Amino acid sequence: MSDILEAGKHRRFSLASHINAMHRALTAQELADLVNMKKVTILRRAKRGAIPCFHIGGAVRFDSSAIAKWLMQQGVQSLAPR
Repeated sequence: MSDILEAGKHRRFSLASHINAMHRALTAQELADLVNMKKVTILRRAKRGAIPCFHIGGAVRFDSSAIAKWLMQQGVQSLAPR
């Protein structure tokens, strides 16, 4: 069981590191592709305030460093589509 938890933990941190290294704002589609979720799920969670985001006009964007921090604070289970 410990190996499974460690494997999940390692994957979560490497994803967060990868996103943090982007140093740019992400679109909903880009974030959805990275975390293997549907775009509509990302947008719904952003609207509820469950995912850190900002708006430029009518567009929703996601700061890569804020998303990396958010991912590290979340468990893998909380990223599963609901």
